[in-house]
Amino acid sequence: MNVKSPVPTDLSVHGLEDLHRLKALMETAHLKINKSQIARELGVDRRTVDKYLNGFTKSRKRSSTNCLDPCRDLIRELLSGEQRQLFHYRRSLWQYLCENHHYRGSYPNFCHYLNLIPEFAGYFNKRRSTKPRA
Repeated sequence: MNVKSPVPTDLSVHGLEDLHRLKALMETAHLKINKSQIARELGVDRRTVDKYLNGFTKSRKRSSTNCLDPCRDLIRELLSGEQRQLFHYRRSLWQYLCENHHYRGSYPNFCHYLNLIPEFAGYFNKRRSTKPRA
């Protein structure tokens, strides 16, 4: 007599993503597993093991937009040589955008954005002195 069981018998858990397979085994065979032991073997917290057993999956990509993308053309225009106002420092450009164009982003985020675009980063880097200090 052969009995077919819906319980998978060839299970191997190599990471957190594999834990959802144990859920079927726990439900059909009415087994209890030691979450603390699994957590120790995987090097994570036992609550994390419980979360992944219940079907949690990590999101693959964050969906966010940069708040400075709409200002890119404005910044390019302000940093061009055609403007009468000259910005020597990033902070002065940031303050100008905050006061006159209602930009609400933080200064470190603003500096990071300027460093990501070579055209903007080069504008401020060329003004630095290359002479070593005495």
